[in-house]
Amino acid sequence: MQNFLKSYLATFFTPTPLIGLLLLIGLVLLWKRKKLAKIFLVSSITLFTLFSTDPLAEYLLNNFENAYPAFEVEDMPKEKVSQIQYIVVLAGGYFPYKNHPLTTELGVYTLVRLTEGVRLARKIPQAKLVLTGKGWAESTEASAMQRLALELGIEESRIIMEEKSMNTYAHTIYLKEIIKDSPFILVTSALHMPRAVGIFKKAGYSPLPAPTGHNLRSEYSPFSLVEPFPKGNNLAAMDDLFLEYYGILWAKMKGEM
Repeated sequence: MQNFLKSYLATFFTPTPLIGLLLLIGLVLLWKRKKLAKIFLVSSITLFTLFSTDPLAEYLLNNFENAYPAFEVEDMPKEKVSQIQYIVVLAGGYFPYKNHPLTTELGVYTLVRLTEGVRLARKIPQAKLVLTGKGWAESTEASAMQRLALELGIEESRIIMEEKSMNTYAHTIYLKEIIKDSPFILVTSALHMPRAVGIFKKAGYSPLPAPTGHNLRSEYSPFSLVEPFPKGNNLAAMDDLFLEYYGILWAKMKGEM
């Protein structure tokens, strides 16, 4: 029941499905109740315009995705870099299918997180790369990430897999036996980082955030009108952002952050 509420009900109330529902109800009501239909149609069009154009979308993304700066090894004192023992890459989606390459099977969130983890691992040679994520059938998300990390040149001796967790909170449980109290870098999507850091800190960790996969890929400008028209990318980003809102609310209700 909890998984249903978290995964399906929350997804249903992200902007795109909600706008679609309002449009559908409005069209149905056109046949019998035109005044009420106008309310639903105007509401859906208004929400579509707000969430798919830059001013509001960029404002909301900026507040979330720029909560933590990019992690650059060169900006840290060498003595602190030498203390980092682990680079933890959180799972972000795995879709095994025999006719697809590994770079497609690992969803876009996982792929960009793993790439950032590998980039940092090359700059911090003493650090182990910790790959997380359970999975389905005969393969786990962590093992799929391991295969790609090996192909990208990371030595097998530097890779540790945590293959039990299915969500962010579970990571904090199963990683305890691996990283203990050692300093570590936490790699996840910029949009997911505020929730991840909150959950890890509540569990007693002190992660060094390394956000990646930003949706907002330029400097934030509140009055930017470079592209003053609806964009599907904005709407997709708003869906993910609202899922993070719901995820944070759910985590706080459960006492996880």
